Amino acid sequence: MITKKITIILLAILVLFLFLGCAKQQPITEPTQEQEPEPVEEIEEVETGISDIDNIDEELDTSDLEDIESILEDIENI
Repeated sequence: MITKKITIILLAILVLFLFLGCAKQQPITEPTQEQEPEPVEEIEEVETGISDIDNIDEELDTSDLEDIESILEDIENI
């Protein structure tokens, strides 16, 4: 029974690899002189996105949860 399940799972994985391997792939193009460089504005947006990570760290700060037990005890006493 278990070997049948394992065989079916392995066959499903092989079929998946077959379809993914045969999927149409885009050709790799080498940069040419005709291609325009990326605008500076997009690069600046990435820089601001990276600098906003510090703000996210502050928002996800879990230091308030350290005294959660005392807060829950206060709620139970109400």
